[in-house]
Amino acid sequence: MTASTSAHGRLDVRRTGRIRRRAASFITSGLIVAAVLPVGAARAFADVAVSLQLRGAYGSVSIRVNGSTIGTCSVSNCLYTVPVGSSVRLTPDGDITSWGPGPCQNVFGTKPCDFTALSNTGFQVVFLG
Repeated sequence: MTASTSAHGRLDVRRTGRIRRRAASFITSGLIVAAVLPVGAARAFADVAVSLQLRGAYGSVSIRVNGSTIGTCSVSNCLYTVPVGSSVRLTPDGDITSWGPGPCQNVFGTKPCDFTALSNTGFQVVFLG
């Protein structure tokens, strides 16, 4: 009984060793495949952040992603996650004097800002007054 238990134990160890080697080989192969994929393909399912910091007089900014409203920022700091490549529209409910640097830097007043979310993007929204 002891001999069969030992043999059985050795067999388990060998199987575990083979499984570990195969898993390591698979993981290594997966990493190589991931390195070969195009940059856009690796990010197809990623999310990026859109952050808003509201300053100045009272105001709020609504955010639409791919045509659907996902929220309204009416406090000093808001953070939204959106799928990479999404079409984003930020619409203020008051006069904006500055969106800060970035894709909305030349948009003023009550005009909405439209951009494509390709990376984390932050806005320092300054309301008139």
